[in-house]
Amino acid sequence: MNRESCLSDALRLLSIRDLTEHQLRMKLEARGHPSTEIQDVIERLQSDHTLNDERLAHARARREAERGRKGPHRVRRELEEAGVTASLARAAVTAAFGEADAGQTLNGLLQKRLRGLTALNQTEYRRVYQYLLRRGFDGADIVSALRRYQRLK
Repeated sequence: MNRESCLSDALRLLSIRDLTEHQLRMKLEARGHPSTEIQDVIERLQSDHTLNDERLAHARARREAERGRKGPHRVRRELEEAGVTASLARAAVTAAFGEADAGQTLNGLLQKRLRGLTALNQTEYRRVYQYLLRRGFDGADIVSALRRYQRLK
């Protein structure tokens, strides 16, 4: 294999969807390209801004915040799993969820999940709490949002 083949594969992969440097490196390694060629191609793609983890992190975080189906903790974790540095993931999520109110997103998901219920018993409360926690919302924010639906049994 040669450098042009590696570059061709990288461009083909990036034409399908944006990838982080880490994701692209892993895909190119899986295709059998030598690490020196991969490094050269990645440096070239970064220099011409075709490969840009910062742009990707901000775009994905903004998209997820606008969709309103995931909370900031989950989006940050997914970015980090994709190979974005922790500090960059935190900054992207903070910027995205600062624009789209996380509380509003949480309340929207809660209303959709409860579908008109006005009160929750303890079992339902725990189930909804765990659901929202898995979606990536802060526990204290969830408790605050659920407080108006709580009833004791």
